[in-house]
Order: sequence, then structure tokens, then C-alpha cells
Amino acid sequence: MYFTIVIPVYCSENTLEELYNNINQNLSKKKYEFDLIFVDDCSLDNSWNIIKSLCFKDKRVKGISLNKNYGQHNALFCGIKSAKGDFIVTMDDDLQHPPKEIVKLLDEINKGFDVVYGVPKKFNHSFIRNSLSKFIKYIIRISMGFNHAQNINSFRIFKKKLMEHFNGIQNPKINIDVLLSWSTQNFTSINVEHDKRKKGYSGYTTTKLINHTLTMMTNFSSVPLKIASYIGFFFSILGFGLLLFVLIKSLFFSNPVPGFPFLASIISIFSGVQLLTLGLFGEYLSNIHTKSISKPMYIVKEFVNKD
Repeated sequence: MYFTIVIPVYCSENTLEELYNNINQNLSKKKYEFDLIFVDDCSLDNSWNIIKSLCFKDKRVKGISLNKNYGQHNALFCGIKSAKGDFIVTMDDDLQHPPKEIVKLLDEINKGFDVVYGVPKKFNHSFIRNSLSKFIKYIIRISMGFNHAQNINSFRIFKKKLMEHFNGIQNPKINIDVLLSWSTQNFTSINVEHDKRKKGYSGYTTTKLINHTLTMMTNFSSVPLKIASYIGFFFSILGFGLLLFVLIKSLFFSNPVPGFPFLASIISIFSGVQLLTLGLFGEYLSNIHTKSISKPMYIVKEFVNKD
């Protein structure tokens, strides 16, 4: 069984050597045949130099340096396209995914699954981060019909052939999990350990998580547009009902509805709905514009140990 481990890297100079050593120790003693691809997403520290030193020390290690910061999933896709293994393992660069757990993923996918997610028994993030992640995964499951969204995790293994259908994709706002959901329904997940972050800090802030979710929903699903239509229809009916209420009260009971507070409330409600709908349309138009100008998914600056 030959597989490739793809790791997107961003400002992780303090963890890369330890990560490589842990992977090498845990997999080499099992006599697995694998190679390792580090994709540096334009780190601001010494990460790329450390990756190059690992490449010179071990020919199984390949290093890719991107020309600018394109994001985790773009960096992953770059590494996946360069992978030679029949299976691809993806993991983070911060040591929170223990390399010893890779063996569990390998054992599980050998049972005939196409994709296996390593779901932590306990996420070692803050309460706010964990709660927000659960809510976002719920929204993704509802909006995209992806029943395994609750198991989405960057620690995963899948058959490389699933991604071969997307070699010609040109969407600069890509998501690996969405592409996998388009390729197969044969998903499963297993529980794995999730270590506490030893060094550095997470690059995923609350704002980035929300923006990433919005990008996924507007790039890969039309559900938000349908929701906007339903909201518009509901408030149109509500507005018509309020108009009847005002007319009936004025004409038949000679008791007009108090003016300013009522009018201000109605204007605020309907203006808010209109702005929300326009915002959704704007997101879709922005995505269409980005695709139309053929913005690249990534540009490779340097490749070390390329076959």
C-alpha cells in the first residue's frame, strides 16, 4: 500500500521538524511505503528553509513553495495534484493530529471505504471555536445536503482517483471536502486523538471561519438564493397583511394606526430583508466575477525533489 501525506504549511517553523520525525518514526517501523509533501503557503517565517532541509535529508519528502498565500484548501489541492500515492492522507502542521493515528485511517480505508475522516474524541479548542465549528457544519449539512458534514476534518484519508476528475477545475475558491462529496457517498469516520497545540496559534479566527462557510455555501450551493426567495415571499405576504390591517382599521373603525413608530418599524424590517437579499446576490456575483477573470488557484514558486 503506497500513500502520500500532504501537509499545508503556514508559519510553522517550530513544529515541522518534530512533525516529520514523528511521522517517520511511527510509519517507518510499520514498514509502510509512503512519501510526504509539504506545501508552504507563503509563510512569513523560516518554514520554507526547514522544508528544504528535510527534502535534502530525505528524498521521500517533497517541498512546494507557493508564490503567495492562497489558503489551506488551495495549498492542499496543489499537493494532491502532485501526489503519487494511491491513497492520500491530509493533516495539519501544528502537531494536533498525532502521526500515530494515521495507522488507524489506513486500516479503516482498507475495509473498502473511499473517504475516512479522523474525528477527534475531544477537540482541544476554545468553547467558542468548538461551538462555532459545530454550527457551521450543521449549516453546511443543511445547505449542501452533505450528510457527513459533521465529520468534516482536515485529518482524512481518501483514494486519489476521487480527485482525478477535478484536474481541470479552475475555481480559485476551492474546498476539498465538497469535491469529495461530489465524487462518492462511501464515507466513514473513526475516533482519533487530538493533541493540544504545543506551539504557535491557530490561523483560523472566528471571522475566517464565517467567511469560509459563506464561501462554501455561495460557491457550491444555490440554497442561500432559495432561502432569500422564501424570505422575500414571506415578507411580501406579511406586508400585504399589514396593508389590509391599516386600511380596515382606518376605513371601518375610523381609528388610524399610530404613524411614526409603526412606519419606522415596517421600513426597518423590509429594508433589512432587502439588504440581506442584495448581500447574497452580491456574494454570488462576486464568485461569478472571480471565475470569469480566470484567477489562478495557486502559482508554484519552487518545487524541491520533484519527480
